[in-house]
Amino acid sequence: MHDRQRIRKQQQPWSPTACPKGWFYNIVNVEGAERNVQAVTILPSIIDTPANRDAMSDADFSQWVKPAEIAEAVLFACSEAAQKQRFGQFKMYGGV
Repeated sequence: MHDRQRIRKQQQPWSPTACPKGWFYNIVNVEGAERNVQAVTILPSIIDTPANRDAMSDADFSQWVKPAEIAEAVLFACSEAAQKQRFGQFKMYGGV
């Protein structure tokens, strides 16, 4: 067994949610550059969901990012209009 294979076996599995967003974003862009793949991260503040409304019932929900707004950002990131862009991050803070 090669050293590289041995190291891979010893490493714990990871996922994008288990590592910092910036690190994952950079890895995908570096590795994906050869294949014309880029990462786009969606960085919302508080998302307006039933669970968040229950947990923060005194908050001003109108200031939160709506799920439909996130969906619009994803659709744009996947569109032809965004192919040449290198924006990388959608910072969606609403009024928070």
